[in-house]
Amino acid sequence: MGPVYEWKMTEEERLAYIAKYPIKPKEKPKGAEFSNVNTMAVKKKVERKKRPTIMDKVDKDDVHKRFSAGEKLTEISDALGINVNTLNAYIKEQRKLNLDEWPYREQRKKGDE
Repeated sequence: MGPVYEWKMTEEERLAYIAKYPIKPKEKPKGAEFSNVNTMAVKKKVERKKRPTIMDKVDKDDVHKRFSAGEKLTEISDALGINVNTLNAYIKEQRKLNLDEWPYREQRKKGDE
């Protein structure tokens, strides 16, 4: 490292510098509280849930009837015109709310079909 030079300003030089380059206060972002970051994350989640989803257009009773009847998820998704992953996410969400109505299916072995 090189040598460190100490630069001292007189009071007149400091006031002249501040007059030439004034300190501008910055406004805080609207509604942002940086003291609690968790509340900001919760607000973002709430905003995301307000957006319409593909499952809003689907008849959920029909999905439940088909699921209870034992239809494959690929067949259900093809019949309703949605993606299998979207259907899986919906079923997972419903299981969190009521596991009795959306039970887990038995795993099939590769040779059984």
